[in-house]
Amino acid sequence: MERVKKKSLTVTLSPEIIEYLEKKVKAKEFASMAHGVELCVFKYMEAEKKGERP
Repeated sequence: MERVKKKSLTVTLSPEIIEYLEKKVKAKEFASMAHGVELCVFKYMEAEKKGERP
């Protein structure tokens, strides 16, 4: 992913998704919860481009 200035976004997520993101951050798989959300959306976009069903 190329570096571009990011925009701020506020989202409301279910408690189970928040817990998942917190665990991944604690395990250092994601740098932050925002990084986890961004990575998941990016992977979804990539799968969609390949015609896969995420």
